[in-house]
Amino acid sequence: MGRSPIYTCMIVEDEELIREGMKMGIDWSSYGLTLAAAAADGKEALELAVRLRPDIVLTDVVMKEMDGIELVRRLRTDIPDKDIRVIMISGHEKVDYIKSALKLQVIDYLLKPFHDEELGDVLRRVVASLDAERKQLERVRILERRLGHEEVDPNGSDQRKSVRAVKAYIQNAFREELTLAQLAAQVHLSPNYLANLFKKETGVTLNDYITEIRLAEAKRLLREEPGILVFDVAERVGYKDGKYFTKLFKREVGLNPSEFRERV
Repeated sequence: MGRSPIYTCMIVEDEELIREGMKMGIDWSSYGLTLAAAAADGKEALELAVRLRPDIVLTDVVMKEMDGIELVRRLRTDIPDKDIRVIMISGHEKVDYIKSALKLQVIDYLLKPFHDEELGDVLRRVVASLDAERKQLERVRILERRLGHEEVDPNGSDQRKSVRAVKAYIQNAFREELTLAQLAAQVHLSPNYLANLFKKETGVTLNDYITEIRLAEAKRLLREEPGILVFDVAERVGYKDGKYFTKLFKREVGLNPSEFRERV
């Protein structure tokens, strides 16, 4: 018997038959999941993930438009305030792929063709970890309500110290690839707990804060170095994809980088 769906999942697979087979052939609700989207390549998947923020991504590795490895890397950098669980599926048993997946903290790496039982075991394990983290977060919230936030530490709690430490780390390391797991490790908290704590204490998400710091530096570079290329600005503030940087800058500032430079 299935459980009520409380987590969202996304499929990324460029072979239509496999993608449709997974959409229709897996009883997602029996694992406590809702299938939020199915993408045909990494580029489409990234756009959907930024908007939908799924809990789990099940992705192929070899795809024409952005492969699975690059997709996971972008999920970690473009959505750093959410610890998305990634399961990789591939017909390639290449050591390089597996090593890259491990570095990106992928939950599992399934080789095609795989049995439904294999995928089911992995999904149950991932959902169990999400359940455990959710329960931990709820216990902390209950404890806070019982004790009262100010009663715990009226002059600045350990939580606030953690947030300040994360802010300082971001301000020093924003040029690098930043992931939620990496930030959480700096203050010895679980990734999702840190994401919730940061939003509670600052009123903004980690992702928005990182974007704010990076774009502030981008504006400085555009003002003070008139000859600098937009692509170089992007790289120097932590974005490897110049097109994505330009799109983000236009969305947040109201002008693209070139227009901004002409007006300052």
